[in-house]
Amino acid sequence: MGQKGTEQAPAFTRLETLTAVIVVGVLALALGLVALAKPTVKSTNQSIGYIQSGRFGYSAKVPKGSPYGALGLSTGQPILLGHVGPVMVSFRYKLTSRAEAEVHGTADLHAMVELAQGLSRQFSVTSKTSFTGREMTLTGRLPLDPIMKYVHSVQGAFQDLGVSSATITVQPKVSVRGALEAHPLKAAYAPKLTFSLVGTALNVNDGTGLDSSGAAAGDPLKPSKKGKVSYKTSVPNTVPLLVVHPPVTLAREIGFGVAGLCLLLGLFRARPLLRSGKDNEPARIRTLYGAHLIEVSDLALKDGPVADVASMDSLADLAKK
Repeated sequence: MGQKGTEQAPAFTRLETLTAVIVVGVLALALGLVALAKPTVKSTNQSIGYIQSGRFGYSAKVPKGSPYGALGLSTGQPILLGHVGPVMVSFRYKLTSRAEAEVHGTADLHAMVELAQGLSRQFSVTSKTSFTGREMTLTGRLPLDPIMKYVHSVQGAFQDLGVSSATITVQPKVSVRGALEAHPLKAAYAPKLTFSLVGTALNVNDGTGLDSSGAAAGDPLKPSKKGKVSYKTSVPNTVPLLVVHPPVTLAREIGFGVAGLCLLLGLFRARPLLRSGKDNEPARIRTLYGAHLIEVSDLALKDGPVADVASMDSLADLAKK
């Protein structure tokens, strides 16, 4: 009566295990050598962002019965020439950054008159002043009398020129020096607030359209500009693998560590092979192929071809096929 048995996957032979250990060890050693050839740190570009922003303002006292009422002229309203007293303009500057900042600089405020014929003239509103810190404010009197005198003089020289073709631009010039987190900062900021002269009224341009960079222009009374301080720094270098990028230091430790363990394990697994020698062929066979050997009590060969193999290794290769 036959006896049913369960099929089991053959275990790895000692030679197959030793081969796997050698392969893993070689790969680990290669990883360690590649990591050893790389520097532990590399230079990279970093940056710290900041924003320069400002707020324009203007105001004036007005006589009784003025169209502005008792409150007088305020920012955003048209300036009606002949209905206002001296017009005071201001610009508040602010530098914003998440980084620690130590800055200082200089700033002044001026007005520019531009005419359609390409003629222009600049008028000073404030003298250059120094400041320390992230914020400062410029305040001065808009020189409307000299400005209008210049416009009228050009109008008299060119009879076909009307005052409606003129624009008046108020522009601060801010120069900033210092450091963001100890990295040198050098920046300039010069936004513009432009008025169109139509008849005897100065109207604020609404800022619609595109600015010089091609981006949508924002509120002309509250301009802003982004900037950054770029610098080089050192960061841990990595070894690019298929799915991971371990740091060089870690790759060295893993590579040489695993290679060393594989060497010890390989020596341990190879020790019986070294001890068996050529004079003890049965021991060598048990060491190499013990997992695939079966006990045979009787072997009956039927008539048929019989192949002689030169060695146990050849027989094992034949069995695999």
